[in-house]
Amino acid sequence: MLDGRRESPLESASAVQMLRGEVPPPEVQSLVYDDHGLVGRVDFWWEEFAVVGEADGLSKYDVLPGGGAAAAQEALRAEKRREDRLRATDARVVRWGWAELRRPGWARWLRRELARAEPSRFRGRVVLTARPGSQYPPR
Repeated sequence: MLDGRRESPLESASAVQMLRGEVPPPEVQSLVYDDHGLVGRVDFWWEEFAVVGEADGLSKYDVLPGGGAAAAQEALRAEKRREDRLRATDARVVRWGWAELRRPGWARWLRRELARAEPSRFRGRVVLTARPGSQYPPR
């Protein structure tokens, strides 16, 4: 269950809830590409469903001292462009934060989202990342 590729407490807590809620295990920190190149690294990837899962804490939108409102707006715009490109591959993109993860029924919601996906429509390419210390690339 331990995986050093998870980048935040929210990602780790999400993995625990997935296990408890009988959600199929996803790949972690996979790279998604479209026709123009790398779109980005995603928190969770369910290949059999072509679903991207993003566990979104708000820290990515925090602005460093002196960054101001313009930097915060640019961070939001960049995230919007990234998500638009992910959706353009016809991957289903699902997002959650701490509030959603703590709600009863979160795993049931996620299983429903996986079931709604249309994997045959996916037009991107995904490269899986190896677990730290692994001598072999992921499958």
